[in-house]
Amino acid sequence: MKKVIGFFALILIVVFLCSGVLADFTKFMAWLFFLEQTQPDISIYGEIVVRVLTVFVSFGLVGVLFNAFGWFNSRAMALVYSIVSIIISFALSFTVWMIEQYIIAICIVFGFVVIAILAYFIITFLIKKRKNKKRRE
Repeated sequence: MKKVIGFFALILIVVFLCSGVLADFTKFMAWLFFLEQTQPDISIYGEIVVRVLTVFVSFGLVGVLFNAFGWFNSRAMALVYSIVSIIISFALSFTVWMIEQYIIAICIVFGFVVIAILAYFIITFLIKKRKNKKRRE
């Protein structure tokens, strides 16, 4: 009986593969594979940061997603985790690569923003201090 069921399952799989029903899934999986292989070149420290953040963010995102649906299936979670981790890994790799490429410009802009924020707080503190002195007199 198992051989007959296995034979019909094989015929069903062959029909699915030949009919093109799984063509979109195959294209998507090929896109994920090429996405994983075309990550930009980053330093070893950047790669470590990307890998660690990918694991944490992917596990967290998949856990939140399946918890929201209330559906805990280990096979489905593993598949979704692999897809999410590849996409997040690529996005983080690209972000780290951009930061490494333009670190000087980022530091300059960040420095100006910090100086502007500090100047704002210092000026508002001095204005409040002068207003308080005038009120006391």
